[in-house]
Amino acid sequence: MMLKNISDQSPDGSRIDFQIRNHRGPGTYVFGFDTGHGKNRQYKMEERRRDGSVKGRYGFYDAKGNLRIVNYIAGPAGGYQERHHETITYKSET
Repeated sequence: MMLKNISDQSPDGSRIDFQIRNHRGPGTYVFGFDTGHGKNRQYKMEERRRDGSVKGRYGFYDAKGNLRIVNYIAGPAGGYQERHHETITYKSET
């Protein structure tokens, strides 16, 4: 089994990218990224399992400044399915 890890971080440390291949056998992987802080922040993490199914999670800030989070799975039989949606609203402290 060949394991390959690749990661990268922006000079200021705010953005991170990574991927790990064949971590649980041939064809498996984990990858993700996080664009850092601020209202344009986005992130994603995804894993492919040995059976070919994929599970993941991503998040982003919507136009109203709320953090939207989506968990999903995908597979040969069921295709892409969103499993859970979450919205986190931040209230200003004035």
